[in-house]
Amino acid sequence: MKKITFYLTAMLFLSSLVMEAQIHLGISTGYHNAGTKVASGISETILPDFQNIGNATIGLTAEFGLDDYLSLVTGAHMKQKGFDMKAGTAFDALGLSIPVGVRIENKLNYIEIPLHLKYGFGNEKYKAFISAGPSLSIGRHGSIKAFATSFIDIELADRAIDFSDPMYNKTNINGDITLGGEMKYGIGKLQAGISYGRSFGKFLQDNALNADLTHSGTTFSIGYSIAL
Repeated sequence: MKKITFYLTAMLFLSSLVMEAQIHLGISTGYHNAGTKVASGISETILPDFQNIGNATIGLTAEFGLDDYLSLVTGAHMKQKGFDMKAGTAFDALGLSIPVGVRIENKLNYIEIPLHLKYGFGNEKYKAFISAGPSLSIGRHGSIKAFATSFIDIELADRAIDFSDPMYNKTNINGDITLGGEMKYGIGKLQAGISYGRSFGKFLQDNALNADLTHSGTTFSIGYSIAL
């Protein structure tokens, strides 16, 4: 709750500074490649293999111009994070090596609210930009599935996650950086970029693995915004 209160207070304060600024409102879509890092606990080298998951992302954007170069960027984006985790072995039968194991699929859905400072440079039609700052992730729901794996996957369990589970943190603060470009088009502008983000706090505390896990990920996005 303290994270949300601080974040909203900062947004209200900064928004009051740009009441007279030029505003662009728009929509963006793209692809988010979500990864998982071990923040603490047992060594990452002896943990099961965490694999990235990818999914489409969509959101609304709002940009407040501060001057010819700087602007404040916020909005709300839907992102899916989590991981695939695999553990297994193999045994020999009739001269064949038969792989067997377990795969855990953890998918968590968030609304992500950025608060970024953007610096753009170029001419009236084409610009390159860099933006950076924090974002607030708010967990909505998710799922965790278990599969027995060999030549085919057999589902063993499927459980919904509503973030009431004490293992999961519903909110988290991330640090983000984005590189991209934009082009003036019609009554607004087309924009594309690639960004990297990483959470400052853990999203999952797994007592069985004795490990705290954090989010990281790369997002490719494209969008269009209209000048008001």
